[in-house]
Order: sequence, then C-alpha cells, then structure tokens
Amino acid sequence: MARAKSKKFRSSIKKSATPSDAIVETEDTKFSLDRMPAELIHKVCGFLKPSEVVNIRVISRKIAVIGLQYIAPTVTLTLSENSYDRLLEIAHHPVVSRYVYMLQYEHDFLKELGLASWRRNIESPESIANRPEDYDRSPGAGASERDWRAYWRNFPPRHQCRTSQLEQAFSIYQRQCAEQDHVRQSGFFSETLAKALERLPNLTTINMPALGRHSRYQTEVWALLQVSYNPARIESDNLPIIRSLILAVEQAAGNIKGGNDEISGDPQAKNQGQTNQCTGSAASGNGQSGLRIRNLSLGSFDWRMLQQDEVLAAMKKSIHYLTHLDMHFINDRRLKGHIDYSAIPNDTWAATECMEKGRLVEFLTSAPNLDELNISFDACNSDLNTNLRDIVGTFYWASLKTVHFRLITVTENNLTNFCKRHSATLTNLSLGDIHLRGRIGDSWYSIFWKIRRATKLEMATVYGTLDAGSRWEMDDYQDTRRKTGTLVGRYLVGCSGNDHLGTFLQDERFREAEERQAESRRRLYNVQYETLPARNLERPENLSGFFDDLAGVI
Repeated sequence: MARAKSKKFRSSIKKSATPSDAIVETEDTKFSLDRMPAELIHKVCGFLKPSEVVNIRVISRKIAVIGLQYIAPTVTLTLSENSYDRLLEIAHHPVVSRYVYMLQYEHDFLKELGLASWRRNIESPESIANRPEDYDRSPGAGASERDWRAYWRNFPPRHQCRTSQLEQAFSIYQRQCAEQDHVRQSGFFSETLAKALERLPNLTTINMPALGRHSRYQTEVWALLQVSYNPARIESDNLPIIRSLILAVEQAAGNIKGGNDEISGDPQAKNQGQTNQCTGSAASGNGQSGLRIRNLSLGSFDWRMLQQDEVLAAMKKSIHYLTHLDMHFINDRRLKGHIDYSAIPNDTWAATECMEKGRLVEFLTSAPNLDELNISFDACNSDLNTNLRDIVGTFYWASLKTVHFRLITVTENNLTNFCKRHSATLTNLSLGDIHLRGRIGDSWYSIFWKIRRATKLEMATVYGTLDAGSRWEMDDYQDTRRKTGTLVGRYLVGCSGNDHLGTFLQDERFREAEERQAESRRRLYNVQYETLPARNLERPENLSGFFDDLAGVI
C-alpha cells in the first residue's frame, strides 16, 4: 500500500513539473543551421570571418557548398612565391574563384638587418603603454653614450622574450627577406599573376596600400612572440611591381576565363556582383567577356609610370570601368634606402615636365565613370609641380560625387571652375594642405564663397595648412568641433544663413566662447553648491539659513 502511494505521489510530481502544454525539446524540434533557408545561411556567412566560415562548413554538405563562396572574398598577395602560388590555386578553383572580389597587394621590401638592429623593432604592449612622457625627446645626434644610457634607463624592459624565441623570429625575418629577393629576381611572377587574374571574373577591387602597411609580415612574428613588431622597411623602387600588375590586369581584361554565373540564392554575389558583370572587354573592345576593375587604390604610385608609353596605354585600358580611384604619389628619391642627391634636380624637372605634358590628365580621363576621386602627393614632393590644371584638366565626370585633394597647388579659377563643372553631382569635398597660387587679391574667403554658392555639398572637410602667401592653419584646436577646418566645412555645406565666411567664423567663435563661459559657470556653481553646509530643511528655522547660503553662491 505504501509503495502504491509513493508511486502515485511521484507520478503527480512529474505531471506538475511538466505541464501538458510545455514543449519538450527533441531531435525533431531542435533548430539546426543546416535546416535554415539558403538565404539566411548566406546572411550568417556574410557576418563571419573566412576562418570562421571554414569551421562551420563541416556541419553539413549544404553549408559546405554555400560557405565555399565566403572563404576568400579578399586575397592578400605578398612578395613571396608561396603567395603567388596560393593566388593561382584559388583562381583555378571552380567555385571560390568566382567569389573573389578584392586583391590586396602588399608590396613592401623589408630591409636586411643584423640580429641586434632587428631586435630594436620588438616591443611588448606593456612597454608601449608605460612609455615615459619624454619618449619622443631623445638625445641629439651628437649626444654621448652616457646621455643615451641615461635616456634608455627611464624605459621599462621592451619585452620578456627568451633569446631562443628571438633567434627563431629573426630566422623568419631572414626567410622573408630571401623570399622577396627571389620574387624580385623572378620579375614578380608577372605570368603567374596574369594567369590568376584571367580566372577571377568577378574581381572588382585592387588595393596596393601605402608603404609600411605590411600586416602579413607581422603575423608570423606576433604568433611566435606575442609582441608588437614593426619590421624595418625601405621605400624601394616599386616601379617594376606596379608595372607587372598593370600589364597583368590589361591582359586579363581581354582573356578572362570562367564565368560570372551565380549559385542560386547567393545575395553576396547579387549585392557585390551586380556591378561585377563581366559582359564586356575593358581592353579589346570586341565584345568578349573581360575583367572589369571598379575600384583601384594605389597607395604608393610612382610618377615614372606615366612616362612609359606601353604601361600608360595598358593603364588607360584597364581603368575604363573604374568608379573609385585613389592615388598617392610617393617621392622617388629614395631607392633601396639611399638618396642620390645628384639625381634630385633631374628627377624633379622630369616629373614636372611629365605633369605639364598632361600625362596624368590623359590617364585620369580614361576613367569617365568615376564617382570618387582621391589624389594626394608626398610632402617631400613640395618642389614638384602639382597644379590642379595638370591633374584634372578641364574634363567633366558626369557621375563624380566625392573628391579629395591633398598637397596640390590650385588657383582660384581652376578650383572653383572644377567645382562648378561638377556642381550637379558633387556632394563630398575634401581639401588638405592646399597651396593657393594666382593673381593678387585671390583668397580662400573668395574661393570658399564661390564653392558654397555653386555646389550643394552634403559633406565638406578642410584640414592641414592652406597656404596663400600666409599660412592658415585648419587644425588649430585639439577639440575637433572648434577647429577652423571644421567650421569652414560647416560653412561650405550651408549650415548657416550667413553668406560671408569671415563673419561666419567670427560668429561661431563668439558663440563657442559663450558656451565655454557658461560651462565654466555651471561647473563652478556645482562645486560651490556641493560645499553648502548640511541643514535639516524639515525644520522651518533652517530654511532662512539655507536660502542665505544659496544666495551667497549665486
């Protein structure tokens, strides 16, 4: 009888713990990733890193097929034979090759160093965080060894790496130097590069970052030492590198292999690839499919590329379908880390002559569909003729929306006429470190007034130094809201009804001064209010004393 009661009691407890309407999780009710629609799996893969996509591909065959499209949307190419071979392997894959959209070409040359010199580039994150305040004030070139010892004595240990670890990391650096020399002697594997590009039908972006952005060179050392590592680099002669790339792009534009057909349900290809359709030739013009580069970023462009007729012709053909162009002209005086002073005058004269002949204008106008144009020069090229007239000429880009000019020379007429020509489409203008040259009476006040009247800008950025006989600093405040460049940008987009720039700046400065004074008074009041003596305000006799204290603060 007791057993029957206990069995009945356990049954009642079980029924009360599990209501009849509760959902019990079974294998049939579990929500698995491979049971999701293909569109949602594409969305999930789009938020993951390529290494994470590799991990989820093992779930099922369905996810493996879809994830294959997200393994290599961006391929990084470095000066290593293995890197070129990897690019060629990706290009020959029947699926992955159709979903490569960007080529990142890191073309830095590492400087060959001894172990002692190389170790100076190693520093732990803790050492960086605890640098003394006078870190940048090192002894001068004529300082004694005692001064240098006293200087380094204030620093914490740069790292805690063992000697064996450092030697192993240094061997990696030596291997990287040997690999780059082999690539240089092999002509940067131009044939391999051309064959790979021919099999990447949806490649639309090529990015050659500025010198010093060698992230792949740092990865191996970081994995071994877990310290910050800044490998010594040199501003090498990158003319053969860019030349091999341009010729490879030009060759691939007419000899593309494979198709741009999409796998059903692939929103990535629809979003990124609608402008990637390879149904025309950028080079041959005969209607066969070809590679169409839409975005090109040259972070270290050498002006001598414009002197070579063969390369210039190839460049003009390969950029015909560009919509985004970013070019930064480097100073070519440093080749292999040395400066040949005897060649400086000749190089400057040759570069100026090349610009005045309109070679850059000829190149830029070969991309009539640009909607974004960024042109900048090295500060070391201050003696080079960088006149806006010799950069863009009088050409009109019908779709141009965003323009960024840095370290160039303008006149009031050519800058304002450029903005007027593109007033119908121009929405974003950025000017940095611009030199004004022209007639007596030309001023930035007049230029900005004309640009404001002629355009309908949505965003404007002015920074650096505007030079017009006298220097006008745009970055004159640490607070970005109060910089003169920020105020000029607000003026250009029409944030005020005041049409005169001088009056607008004066009013804004006066308003900011009033805001700072009000903020100071508010802070002072808060401090003094906190110092009021504590009083029990529930008692009527204390109220009069409280109001007397408050009146003293106010």
